[in-house]
Amino acid sequence: MTEETLNEKLLAIFGDTVIKGVFVMKNGAKRMFKGRLIPNTRTNKSICFEDFAKKAIRSISVTSPHIILESDEVLFELKHEPVT
Repeated sequence: MTEETLNEKLLAIFGDTVIKGVFVMKNGAKRMFKGRLIPNTRTNKSICFEDFAKKAIRSISVTSPHIILESDEVLFELKHEPVT
């Protein structure tokens, strides 16, 4: 039995639903999007999505400091906070 990746868990939660999201990019800027999650077949280090505004496949690093994904029925939030 293999451990389910974050991308697989989110796909199981949101399925083919249109979502809105916001995350912090590696350069510290906040990025908002509207799109649909898609399977990531290359790595388990990022969450892939189809970005409707950019008309492109994009990805979110699972180490992003803050990720929020939202559909009409589900809100998912992941925060990586430094341990002191």
